[in-house]
Amino acid sequence: PEVYYLDEVAVLAPGFREVVDAIRQAGAGGTSKSSTDAVAKCVADLKERGLIQQVRPGLFLLEVLNTEFCGRLEEELAHFRASGLPSTAPNTMN
Repeated sequence: PEVYYLDEVAVLAPGFREVVDAIRQAGAGGTSKSSTDAVAKCVADLKERGLIQQVRPGLFLLEVLNTEFCGRLEEELAHFRASGLPSTAPNTMN
């Protein structure tokens, strides 16, 4: 199935690449202070444009995977569960 061959255009949400590129560009070069200021200004712009949401200081919400891919992934997981193959939940104690 397609979920095992990850093509970023077919998998990533449209705005995700834009967010990554903008923050990467804002943080490139300059001094540590100027780079930090540029990233802060970039984040403010991305928030204003609705590409990211700040939940609380230092915690942001953004769409990474597109809806179509999420649907295909959920279908594949349901297919796996229905197959009867053994599976275990991850150990959350680690």
